[in-house]
Order: sequence, then structure tokens, then C-alpha cells
Amino acid sequence: MNSHSPSQMNGSPLIKLTESEANIQNLLVEFSALYKSQHPEIESLVLRITGGWVRDKLLGLESNDLDIAVDSMTGLQFAEALNGYISDNSERLGIEPRHIHKIEKNPEKSKHLETATTRLYGLDIDFVNLRSEEYAHDSRVPIIRFGTPQEDAFRRDATLNALFYNLTEQKVEDFTGSGLADLEKGVLRTPLPPFETFNDDPLRVLRLLRFASTFGFEVSDGSLKAMEDDRIKEAFLRKISRERVGVEVSKMLVGKYPYVGLELISKVGFDGPIFCLLDTFKPSRPFLEPKSTLPRAVSKLREIVENLDRIPKVLVDGVFGNKRQTMMIWLCAALSHWGVTPAVDEKKRNTTAVMMIVREGLKLSIADAKLVSHALSMQKKISEFPEEPTRVELGQLMREVGEHWPLVFTYALLKDSIDNMSQFDKLISKYSELLKKVIAMELHDCWDIKPLVNGKDILKAFNARGGPWMAKAVEKGIEFQLEHPNVSAEECMEFLLARKPELMGV
Repeated sequence: MNSHSPSQMNGSPLIKLTESEANIQNLLVEFSALYKSQHPEIESLVLRITGGWVRDKLLGLESNDLDIAVDSMTGLQFAEALNGYISDNSERLGIEPRHIHKIEKNPEKSKHLETATTRLYGLDIDFVNLRSEEYAHDSRVPIIRFGTPQEDAFRRDATLNALFYNLTEQKVEDFTGSGLADLEKGVLRTPLPPFETFNDDPLRVLRLLRFASTFGFEVSDGSLKAMEDDRIKEAFLRKISRERVGVEVSKMLVGKYPYVGLELISKVGFDGPIFCLLDTFKPSRPFLEPKSTLPRAVSKLREIVENLDRIPKVLVDGVFGNKRQTMMIWLCAALSHWGVTPAVDEKKRNTTAVMMIVREGLKLSIADAKLVSHALSMQKKISEFPEEPTRVELGQLMREVGEHWPLVFTYALLKDSIDNMSQFDKLISKYSELLKKVIAMELHDCWDIKPLVNGKDILKAFNARGGPWMAKAVEKGIEFQLEHPNVSAEECMEFLLARKPELMGV
């Protein structure tokens, strides 16, 4: 569990502003005071920075996520009035007015209220009014109205995300009464009863798990118990778009502690709703969903991560030195139990379940889906590969594994470790020796080898027409290149000509 004790000033946690943030605070306080004096009908005009910025600042982290809540007008109204003030005082303020961009409501992207965004002193700023929310039974899109600071705080996903920074009074406000304590203890707790919070918007389940992965925080027992409720899982499947699921899972897997989120997903039984094959893509024949092995997969990948000094350096550099590849290996771990389980795509063509889970269940890119599916499909071949291969055999394997071979080999090691829990040391030795051969034989980039003689060259030399034999001839030439790394194009063609009858099947 992570904990943090913020510095105090007059009983309130101390937030240290950067120069740009201080300039923004001075500008907004100055303008809001002037605006209120010119509009006496406004009872209050208090500006507060909300959410993640306050949390991160108290954790000693830098944050560029400045969301500013206005208490008595819409964010757009305030931003437009502010822009006029900047225009009239630009020389004194040292900034020019910027375009105010209005972001319309978009519930599918969790934008439940229009937002005005602009840029001040080099930082992007979002303005929105304080609000309260009321949810219908069958929707995560709330009915929005102006709210008090307390109502705005209690509608949020976690108490430590419900802290505000009052720009006028320069102090942190904790309207839930437990946000600061939970932040200090590193506990993720919902401001309202957790079942109500998750049932209103089940995406909050994933958000809490994502924050646990980001900061290494604990999730409160009450929140975990509510997540286990089948009614919350049903609401999650019914209310949440798969795009939103993919966004939160992606952020979780690139966090500092991805294993924390995945372990919690397994603990509360959310691996089914998250990593599911949608009914649309299940084969027409009887379909049996494989039993999840997520706890074992996470445990073994965590063991690999904790023993990187024992893992071949080419895998460490190729996978754990690259943010996307690191995300992909954790995703492979989460989906490892699916293996090569068949599925169909939207055109009823045969594919793998993993391909459709990544592409349609998580709405990640086709490239990501192909990569994860390829890694899982290659695992058995790598696992069963002979310990003393010829250069041709190893070169052919590397060509089949392809460009992302560090990831594919790392997954093969992981899956072997899952299937043989007590053989970890032996498996590390096995994979280390195999990869030493790859490097020693200079085959690490042979996946991109170009044939010395192409199909056009072969047709001309053979004085023949093309046909199915052509691909076999080109591949035979590549095998010859693998066996003889320094061979010339002329020697390769001589080799093929000597086997013309065999290659052409005559």
C-alpha cells in the first residue's frame, strides 16, 4: 500500500504551484472578483480546480490536467467572459486571448456536460460548472443540473478524486470528509455507497481498478464487495461501451502496477465482463469458453518482471523497454487462457477469439489484435522447438515469429511458466540458450530477409510460367540463404536450377 502525508499550512494541505499555475490562479482570482463586482446579482463566483490535479499535486506529482469548476455559471459563459478580459488587458497580463473551444456532451466518452477548453500560460484548461447527477435505471448517462460543491464532490468515483483546490482561498477542500485521509492511506473508496456508485455508472469499477494500477493503492473492502455483485457485472455489460472498456484497460496496463489491477479484476470476478468474446463472434458450433487462469498468469508475469536480471537482455530491451510492448505482454497474460480458441469475425470468417476480444471487445487497433493473437498462436511451436536446431530451422522459426519476436518469445516463456509452475528456473535456462543461438547465428533480424532471387528472376531462369510452385521455389532459395549466410545471388540461382524438376513437380 502506498501512503502520502501532504505538507500542511494552517491545517490545510500545502500545494506548491508552478509559475504557470500561479499565473493562472492570479488571473482567475483577479477576473472573478471583478466580474462579481460588475454583476451584483451573482451571489457567488468561486473557482475550484477539481479532481486529478489536486490528487497528483498532493502526491508530489506534476499534473497538466487542469479542470476548473465554476459555481454560478456555465464553463463556457465564464471562459468567454474571461477571454474578453484577457483581450482588454493582454499587454499587462503577458498573454493573448485564445480561441475558446466548446466540447459538446458525449456520454460515450464520459463527457456528460459541455466543457469550454482554452490555453493559459502554456497550459490547457477546461472550464465546467459544478453539477449534480441523477441516473435512470437503464443508463449511465445522468440527468445533469447545477450543483453545490458538496454535490459535485459526492458524484465522483473516489473520495481522493473528489478533492478541490479553492483558487480564491488557496486551500484544499474535502467535502466528502474522507478524501484527504484516504489519499494519505492510499485507499480508493467511493463517496456514496459503492453499490449505488457502480450501479449508476459501472465504468467507475474500472476507473478504481485503474487508479489502483497507477498508484499501487488499495480498494476499500466495501467497494470490492460491491464489484463482486452480479448485478453490477450485468449493468457493466449493459451500460458500458466496449470503447470505454478498452480505454480504461489500456491505461491500467501501462500503469506502474498493472498486476494490481489485473489481480483485483480476478478477485472480484470481472475478468469475464472485461475480457469476453462477444456473442456475435462465437462460432455457430458448440462454444466452450475456457476457464480463466488470470491469477496464475499475473503471478508468473510478475515473477518474470521481478527477475529481469535473469531474463535474456534482448527480451528485456525489446519488451520491457517499450511502453506499447509492455502493455501487450500484460494483455497477453490476461488473455492467455484463450489460447487459439476459434471465433468468427463480422463476416463469419474463421479467426481466433483473442483477435476478436482485442479488436471488438476492447476496441484496440487491428495491429494490437493481430500481435496478441500471433503471440498466443506461436507459443506451442516455440515451446516444443528442438534444443539443438540447425541454422535453417531456427531461421525459419524466426521468420515465422516475425518482427515482434521479443514479445512472442517472452509470452512463450510466460505460458510455459504458467503450465509448469515449478519449472521457472529450468525454463529461463532453456529460453536463454535458444536466444543465445539466435544472436550467435545472427538471426535476430532474419524475419526481414529479402530473397536474393525473386519470382521474376526464377521465371526467367527457368523459362517457365508461374504457378503454385513459384512460392515453394522462392522459399527454397531463402532456406539456402539461411544455410549459407554469405551466398551470392548467382550461387542461389544455381542451387535452384539444379532442383528445377523437383520444384516444378516434373
